[in-house]
Amino acid sequence: MGWLDAKGKKMRYIKIIFFAGLMFVSASLFAHVGSPGVIYQGKAGPYNIMVNINPPDVIPGTTSISVYINNQQVNHVYLQPVYWYAGDKGSPKSDEALPVNGTPGQYQGIVWLMQSGVASMRITVDGPLGKGSAIIPVMAVSTAQRTMPASLDWGLAALGILLVVLMITIIGASVTDGISAPGPQSKFSARKKYIAMGVTALILFGILYGGSAWWNSWSSNYRKFLYKAPIAHTRISVNGSQMVLHLNIDSVWLSKNNQSMSYIVPDHGKLMHLFLIREKTDDVFAHLHPIRKDSINYQVALPDMPAGRYLVFGDIVRWNGFTETISDTVIIPAKPATQNVPGINNTLYRDPDDTYVISNAIDDNKNPLTVKQR
Repeated sequence: MGWLDAKGKKMRYIKIIFFAGLMFVSASLFAHVGSPGVIYQGKAGPYNIMVNINPPDVIPGTTSISVYINNQQVNHVYLQPVYWYAGDKGSPKSDEALPVNGTPGQYQGIVWLMQSGVASMRITVDGPLGKGSAIIPVMAVSTAQRTMPASLDWGLAALGILLVVLMITIIGASVTDGISAPGPQSKFSARKKYIAMGVTALILFGILYGGSAWWNSWSSNYRKFLYKAPIAHTRISVNGSQMVLHLNIDSVWLSKNNQSMSYIVPDHGKLMHLFLIREKTDDVFAHLHPIRKDSINYQVALPDMPAGRYLVFGDIVRWNGFTETISDTVIIPAKPATQNVPGINNTLYRDPDDTYVISNAIDDNKNPLTVKQR
């Protein structure tokens, strides 16, 4: 009996650890929306590496990259951005990542991303075992717009006014005082001075106006192409005794942002990876693969999931490698009673790779951990 009690406690601890991991995964998924950060763990040739890439939220901008070498001696670590439309030859030269003092095996570097779009970061490791490289996809898109602090704004405005006044004064003096003998000025010289100052003022204000118009044009263009995640509307329908989730990508949003969902490519063999997480409790997690009905409509037969409000995350990949997460919420009602409705097909297609988890690690006697695959 003592052995059985110890075994039961051990299983309970395992469930608690799994439940904590599940909550961590769901929190990470939620934090991932809108976040372009990338973590990679794998090999660069013969070297085991882990890479943390933090792309900028404003393009052009700098990307902070940390590279960790797992218990292996290396001589150099190089970082190079590679754009899909430019390839190797059209991409910038690589920069060297420098060792971090006090942390053996860690290298830190900064790389500029100058163009929006799909990029990759090539990590090259050079050491006693030779050279090895890894290519890590990175989304280089602007997701924010920086605002200038008010103190800096007013300070630059004051300096600009000072420079304009000084330039007008200098030009006025250069056409009169600078070429005249000392003494009182004639009316002609005074008139000449004021005319020169007026013309200079018009030219300077024209330059300032043109610069302001140019800046506003670039700012408007930047805002136009600022990345915004697609909007979706999710609902549940009942097909006989089977509940079906429908995910519809907002066509108005697509039209407004000049976007299209026509060119979606499979990722790990699926056009969409759909994740459902029960809100607040995080005790139910499902990984499903909807069927694509048309370019903006997806549907999937739901497993036997308990009722509640769920967070919805749909991962897709565009033809150029750009990945997006479409998010929404949906309320799943209680499962309807089994019924045979004439003309209703109760055997909707279900992907064999669909999985879901129901867990209550706090009170496993009432709701033990259940991992199902269908």
